[in-house]
Amino acid sequence: MADTFTSLAVDVVALPPWAVVAFAARCAERVLPAIFQGAHLHMDRILVPQFYTIWATQEAAATATVPPKPPAEVQQKAVDGIKQMDEWIEGSSAIRTAALAYKMAKAAPAGSAGLTRELTNLLRLVQKVGSNYPTLLQAVQRDAADLAAAAKKGKWTDDIGVSQSVFGPLWIEPPPSHWVVDSPYLAPGKWQDYLEGEYPWIVLRRDTPLVHLGFASRCVHRILPLLYQHPDQKICKLFGEGAWIAATFAADPENKKIQAELKKFADMTAKYRSQMDPFLPWHVQCAICAVMQSLWLGMGILKQSGSTNIPSAKLTMEYTALACDCMGTNVEELQQREWDQVRSWAVEHQVNPTTPVPQTVFGPLWPDKKPAKPWPEPSEIDFEAFRDLSWMQPASEPIPAVQELPLWAELAYCLRILRRATPWVLEKQGRHLTPAHVEVLHKYLDFWAKMLARADASKSTLAELDQIYEEWVKLWGAIHGSTATAILMNFLFPVAELQRQLRPLLSRKNLKEHELGIAASRCKRFADQYTRSLQIRGFSILAAEEYLRLKQQAAAESWTNTTPVPLEKCGPLWPEGAPKWWPRNGPTC
Repeated sequence: MADTFTSLAVDVVALPPWAVVAFAARCAERVLPAIFQGAHLHMDRILVPQFYTIWATQEAAATATVPPKPPAEVQQKAVDGIKQMDEWIEGSSAIRTAALAYKMAKAAPAGSAGLTRELTNLLRLVQKVGSNYPTLLQAVQRDAADLAAAAKKGKWTDDIGVSQSVFGPLWIEPPPSHWVVDSPYLAPGKWQDYLEGEYPWIVLRRDTPLVHLGFASRCVHRILPLLYQHPDQKICKLFGEGAWIAATFAADPENKKIQAELKKFADMTAKYRSQMDPFLPWHVQCAICAVMQSLWLGMGILKQSGSTNIPSAKLTMEYTALACDCMGTNVEELQQREWDQVRSWAVEHQVNPTTPVPQTVFGPLWPDKKPAKPWPEPSEIDFEAFRDLSWMQPASEPIPAVQELPLWAELAYCLRILRRATPWVLEKQGRHLTPAHVEVLHKYLDFWAKMLARADASKSTLAELDQIYEEWVKLWGAIHGSTATAILMNFLFPVAELQRQLRPLLSRKNLKEHELGIAASRCKRFADQYTRSLQIRGFSILAAEEYLRLKQQAAAESWTNTTPVPLEKCGPLWPEGAPKWWPRNGPTC
């Protein structure tokens, strides 16, 4: 069998170089199921690098171009995978087969003669994988015969790309009996779908960095109206200009002026990110992060200076989808359609790493229907119009507000968020709770409300509070790690924050400004999380608006750290009426 494989290598190497690479990729795909036998417990760590390597080799052969360098995460997974499979002869040989095929693709431009040694070694690995399976040899010989016939008929030259379509079905002969060839991950054509579905930022046909940036800018364009809900028009203008610069760089990457502006705005937005107000509505934070990701993506392209490493549009896409979700608009299907659209365009136009990607590649921004309220109007803004903000209403005179909420006002803010969430959590998660859980939770929160109404932080009151908290911990702490769901676990933290962050401050006489606001910001993140992961519409927006309103009220009424703030003084919990998800028997203030 060894002599047969050696002579087979000599025959195949006589063909044009990209035909040799196509054959090597075919062999790597053929032995792919051998990896699965020892990788089923570590599929992501072991199979993904092989999927990528084989795909990249097939693409190189089909387009007669050197394959791109694998992304860093794929390279690391490949190293881990070889360590995992060293003792599994069939699996490790299959991994090395894919690696050799990829190596041959990189060497192909020098001609077929230099591929003889690598192909011989590759076929020896194939022999090792299927030494007990004569049908494997038959299949490989059939592939070589199909390839030679197609090369002769087409009069192929050295610069002709060779796709996998020249071969027949992957398996006519019965495959080795223990191979899981019908796995959804390994069946012919299915592993490519898996790789693109699970790792779209790794695999995109003709996915140059500029293709990624063009797509990222498209995603950002859609959420521009959410940016102008930022209360500071200077920040709004900064990020609007940044979004335009990223899109312009994708369309005109050689423009030196735009390159300089890209660097400047990437730095400016990065500085803002470290100071971003955590009390902004979650959808505004997501919109800001999406713009920053597109700018950093552009900077990654600049810094690579011709490298074929592919920067990722994944985070931009995720941030824009999250921002839209918060506003009740799901764009995942639309983004996927546009991803496919730009991929088809890239293939059709045979783009290379320097091919510009203008926004005209895409169709209408909202091809199906424009988003409904609470999406702001206008629902669609042109990049150029957004830059000068001429369409925005003049900024009104800001209402005076304190820098940080006074102590009892901060407590009121935290309690208001919990009073909005508690009835919903108890209704949704009631099966995990006993009446005792519900009773002690209400007892604990109600005691805080009574303290708040009187600004009572006497020793006896704090001692009673601590006792009730211990009762709450005893019951609710037992939920942790047992029947707790993610919803309950997320709810436990802001309740405990009252005791962790605010309780110590009540017994202090001299409070420093930096000590205030910590509990409030964490409760705001809790509201953001409920808006983000549970899609409780309006929770994050309401929490942001209420924080600003309380700061304004504190300034107008000269609140101090000793001013009582009864909950009813803060107004109704739902100023515009309770949302649909709110239980009917929930509190009103």
